[in-house]
Amino acid sequence: AEQAAHVAQRRGKPKKTDPATPRHKKTIAALDPDTGEMRWKWSDPSAGELMPLTLAAAARRVFFQAGQGLVCLSLDNGRELWRSDKANGARAKPRQPGWSVATLVARDDSVLWADGRQLRVFASGDGKLLWSCSCRPGFKSPVDLFVVGGLVWFGPGFTEGRDLKTGEVKKRSSVSADLQ
Repeated sequence: AEQAAHVAQRRGKPKKTDPATPRHKKTIAALDPDTGEMRWKWSDPSAGELMPLTLAAAARRVFFQAGQGLVCLSLDNGRELWRSDKANGARAKPRQPGWSVATLVARDDSVLWADGRQLRVFASGDGKLLWSCSCRPGFKSPVDLFVVGGLVWFGPGFTEGRDLKTGEVKKRSSVSADLQ
């Protein structure tokens, strides 16, 4: 019976959908941790599809990628505080099949967003782009991104420690080169 079900599954024609249309409506929601009751919900189809693994919270704010932009909401009431396009005016490239998802980290008063091509650091208060540099993902994995002692380290090489506020290289490491 198990084999028959598998054969029947293979014979079925896959349902074709428009790749630009998300299959499921995604929503950001905040629940009261004590009661489990819904505090607020956010959904804005004009912002674009919510991207997986890009939800972060810090300093009473919630951050996530929607479409080609970054969105910041108030943790208290879900009100949108700011929205930034991918490169503050530069034309964004569409995500390619097999391309890794973005990495999003909220730290102190900054939001770090690495998409596998660019690392962008925004001020969490107003969404102003503080600095950016090129980056790349690991092997079939998103960009590894860490903030340690006020320095930003990102993979796959972790060769430079950049100042969180300015992007200036403050430390260099040859550890990954020494391991090869």
